[in-house]
Amino acid sequence: MVSPAFIESNYIAKHELPQLLESAEFDGLVIFWIPLKPATYPNEIKQFQEAHSPSVPLSSLRGAKRDQALVDIASKLAKSLNL
Repeated sequence: MVSPAFIESNYIAKHELPQLLESAEFDGLVIFWIPLKPATYPNEIKQFQEAHSPSVPLSSLRGAKRDQALVDIASKLAKSLNL
């Protein structure tokens, strides 16, 4: 789950994101990210499959539309895991 706070975090940028990217490149880690709020997402993240369109982040949805987005995200995740 990616938010502006995640992107702006020095700890994430220095410690967590490099490890995730390295694992994706060398160990086959699948990165399946969910945009939570409007933001300019870095290319390091945008290169991976998003679970929901960054142009319509979850925070912009209400009620049934948000519920449907969550169902769609769960379905995409299950499909990517071959469940």
